[in-house]
Amino acid sequence: MASGLMNPFFLVEREILKNTNARGDLSKLSKPGDLEKIVSYLARLKKSVNNEKCLIVTGFPCVEATLVNAIGVTEKRNIQETDGIAGAVAIARALGPDKCILGIEGDIKSAEFGVKYSAAHILKHVLENIGEKTREYLPSQTTQRDDSSFKILTLPTQRRIFGKNDPHPYILEDFLSTLRPYSILAIEKAGYSAPFPPNAESDGVSKRQTINCGPAYTMKGRDISSDCVPAGIMKALWDNASLRMAIGDGGNELGLGLVNDLTKDHIPLGDKIACSPEFSADHLLMAGVSNWGGYAIGIGLLSKDLEGTNDVYANKDMISEKSEKNISDTLRDLGVCDGVSGKFENATTDGISLDNHVALLNRIYEILKV
Repeated sequence: MASGLMNPFFLVEREILKNTNARGDLSKLSKPGDLEKIVSYLARLKKSVNNEKCLIVTGFPCVEATLVNAIGVTEKRNIQETDGIAGAVAIARALGPDKCILGIEGDIKSAEFGVKYSAAHILKHVLENIGEKTREYLPSQTTQRDDSSFKILTLPTQRRIFGKNDPHPYILEDFLSTLRPYSILAIEKAGYSAPFPPNAESDGVSKRQTINCGPAYTMKGRDISSDCVPAGIMKALWDNASLRMAIGDGGNELGLGLVNDLTKDHIPLGDKIACSPEFSADHLLMAGVSNWGGYAIGIGLLSKDLEGTNDVYANKDMISEKSEKNISDTLRDLGVCDGVSGKFENATTDGISLDNHVALLNRIYEILKV
């Protein structure tokens, strides 16, 4: 493997950081070399025979929406944007269903208004529309070994946790004992700012504790905490992981506490929205669009292994123009909106057309020579 600036992973890191000026200079937040470290770890995990898995978490409900049910009752919510889904799926497919679990928010009441209002339902439809099998990941199902289906861990929202008629109480210790051993990779996952006022309590954990976190904010500084997983639950999942990895494109994503000070210095509204140091990743990948970071990691896993042999990890078609168009069409058909424009009709992500995303994807293939 070439070293220095000729290392293809370094070249990919530079490629995915292009066109980022709209959100500040993301290159100031980047950690050169971490792409190769993440791919190397996941490649070893993929080949391992132990039970460790990677918990891939996504979900950034930054789009304002008005829910209307069958009898005309309306309710304001924040719902999942288009970014994050495709990148998480790319990594998951390259890693394989036996080595990962996908975690994303779900809300039973939101689901009753329509699929697009529950991120977990969106993810399920996306995976099944590209030919993958899925099942819900629950502690009670751990004895049912199924390595052919992608497992979706539905994370509760603050709104759901505090609901009086929640039929599925979220028992954190059951999930932790079931998940271990696991690493965690957050891609376009809403982070939590720092800090709450002194002596503020966390939300949703059975044994309430103080953590140094504030609300989850959009890039424009809008509080979306009510439709995110409670910070205390995510903190427990984060702290119990054997390795913590993150992909972000703004500084307010989970794991970017590692560059909290840099976010404040270089990103608009950074003083307010920067992710708390409580959520600091061991390895961090910055990208102009978070999905691009997912492509980089997924394609890295599909490329020749790091030992220089000719073996490939999986079929290139898993991350291709065809698969990404399918995902984009599915999101559009479900009415999932672009996080920048707030619209779904043009099937864009962060205001960028599918053609441009595919061109970047193909550029990554070219650099890594898959």
